[in-house]
Amino acid sequence: GGRLLGALEGGRLRFGEGRLLEPGCWLTLAPEGRIEIGAGCFLNRNVMLAAYREIVVGDHVMFANGCFVGDADHRFDDPDTPVPWQGFTTKGPVRIGSNCWFGVNCAVTGGVTIGERCVIGANSVVTGDLPPGTVAAGAPARVGARRRGPAAAADRRVRAAGERGSEDCGKQRGGDSHLPHATPRRPRAAAGRAQPPTRALRAGPRPGSR
Repeated sequence: GGRLLGALEGGRLRFGEGRLLEPGCWLTLAPEGRIEIGAGCFLNRNVMLAAYREIVVGDHVMFANGCFVGDADHRFDDPDTPVPWQGFTTKGPVRIGSNCWFGVNCAVTGGVTIGERCVIGANSVVTGDLPPGTVAAGAPARVGARRRGPAAAADRRVRAAGERGSEDCGKQRGGDSHLPHATPRRPRAAAGRAQPPTRALRAGPRPGSR
């Protein structure tokens, strides 16, 4: 309790608005460690975050029961020293993007970056980076699919619009052969057949005027 209050006062522990931590959650920080939890996050029962250096969680991230996130491991390279006395080693900070969902009993290890909108299956162990918008599972967790939905559809629409824009630009500047999709312009064919010349009206008295 005292360490958490000190971390809050010192700015090493930060919470966004609307977060919810269920009973049994445990946050622990080394003397120089930092934890940042974004707005609208939900940590279900018995979730643990342990920061040796830094853990950053984006907005609206949901952890199911029993998840663990830690940026350090116990050292065990000295066979003559008990493991609890050997201290810690770290591969780097943990960074989790916004709008992610972690199933029951997931673990995230040090030096990992997880992109936005990821879903991690129950009992998975994340030991490497995951690209945004992916579904991953296993130990170690591997990407199995890409998420589909309004955000993913919007990304596809933006890419498609960019590709169409490039093609239109190439067509409009057809004379610039160095541009992609550019083709030389051809002379346009005459639109329709030529109309016969109109006969001039002859001035004179109208029929029946006399």
